Amino acid sequence: MALANEHFLKLPDKFFLRLRGKNNLFKATHPKADSIRLGTGDAILPLNKTITIRNDICQN
Repeated sequence: MALANEHFLKLPDKFFLRLRGKNNLFKATHPKADSIRLGTGDAILPLNKTITIRNDICQN
């Protein structure tokens, strides 16, 4: 039997819509940058340097 992740239930309303908006904004402002969408198929690819740099920028 599958159980719901209790932390998933704590996410704010429209979390994924806001995340998509941020991703679209990033793609619009950085058209030459490669990004990995962690949807079907992309989740099996290893994270690359671009993701690490983007994460560092977002945290600062």
